[in-house]
Amino acid sequence: MKEYTIKQASEILEVSTSTVRRRIKSGEYAAEKKSGPYGEQYYIPASEIEQAVMENESVNISKVTKPVNKDEFVNSLIEATEDKYRALFEGIANNISDKIEQQNEQLEQYEEELKKLKEQNDRFNKESKKNKEKIVEKLDKQQEIIEKQSKMLQQMQQEKNKSLMDKIKNLFK
Repeated sequence: MKEYTIKQASEILEVSTSTVRRRIKSGEYAAEKKSGPYGEQYYIPASEIEQAVMENESVNISKVTKPVNKDEFVNSLIEATEDKYRALFEGIANNISDKIEQQNEQLEQYEEELKKLKEQNDRFNKESKKNKEKIVEKLDKQQEIIEKQSKMLQQMQQEKNKSLMDKIKNLFK
């Protein structure tokens, strides 16, 4: 026996998946919940779908034995047209709702990815700042060492340039 998923049934009947689900829950369609490749899902017998298609396509023809009142005829046409358009608009509205829901889910995923990227960027910036501070600190220490060595070198140069007499005087001081 052939069966259809909710998505397949919605495509055949040209209605949204929400409409098919609602009709299953209301008992309009007989469906059985079974385990599928993505967890439990409803399966609708092909006979249910075929019957629904025939009902959608069928037109009631009756033999007119007496003239029909013009107002009654117009009202019944308006009512039938309104029902048809109501069902059509309901299908469109459900389809739009489904698409909005999908877009909202996708937007939430993008927001989550953006949040993760921002966190990653913040961590990178913090690490970069720490590394920069360490480099500046090491450069400052090297500068101090260079200055000390430069002073020592100058002192040694001055000592070297002093005369022998000055050196002897410094020894006795």
